[in-house]
Amino acid sequence: MMKRKIRLLAAALCAFALSFALVGCDGGKTSAPTDYSSNFVGSWKLIGLEDETGATSPEDLALMESLGMYIVLELDEDKTASLTMVDEISTGTWKATGASSLAVTIEGETIDGTLEGGEITLAQGDTWMAFAKMTEDEIAAMGASGFSGSGYEGGSGVVDESFAPMTIADDEVCTIDIVSRQTDDWGDSGFLCKVTNNYSEAIYVTAGLDEFDVNGVLIEFWGGDTIEPGQTREIFVYAEADLVESLDQLVNVSGAIEAWEDDTLDTLKVYHFEA
Repeated sequence: MMKRKIRLLAAALCAFALSFALVGCDGGKTSAPTDYSSNFVGSWKLIGLEDETGATSPEDLALMESLGMYIVLELDEDKTASLTMVDEISTGTWKATGASSLAVTIEGETIDGTLEGGEITLAQGDTWMAFAKMTEDEIAAMGASGFSGSGYEGGSGVVDESFAPMTIADDEVCTIDIVSRQTDDWGDSGFLCKVTNNYSEAIYVTAGLDEFDVNGVLIEFWGGDTIEPGQTREIFVYAEADLVESLDQLVNVSGAIEAWEDDTLDTLKVYHFEA
């Protein structure tokens, strides 16, 4: 079975090199390219999406927002980028390639985009995504819903106060501490992990595929994130609420957390634990 990794941008995209155009010429000397980054910095929410399966309706996007489920492209001043699809976060970089053009690289895949009429459109072949700049009120509402654009930051779910934190990894690849057993805002039950990347390259840390047994039943767990060298992130690995209805059912668990090399998706280490 192929390894899963939720990547909205990865399907059918090819990495390609982009270069800045030189601006002007003076006495045989080229001047530095103009920096148009300020045109793009900010939080951009998805307002349109179409691929080979068809278009996502504005009504569906509005419904997701009403439930606190956002799809947001974050373009930061330090040229880091993140694409959050509900509770899955993919990270990367971006750069302005002109006053109304940019290139966004998310987890090794690069796609170019345009800025027109206050909207950023990322397109490749028959697939395109349109984003609109978020207002301060929209950003405030997003924050009130528990959304985070830079890693899991908990929510209003239930926390098992009797759970004893444990360290399941501490080696040349990563350090993983399982800090709590809890539910998230959507009622999914799982484990909150604090992960530090000790590796020389970016790694993707995720729930092990077909690795979780809950009270004698094999159950698929989700959750994962990319972590750059030296960085620490909180990652929530969980079973969906229709499979594990409450923390009371999340007992006698044996599972595993996997660390992959982010660029190749090759498995670096698998860390088993029981809780």
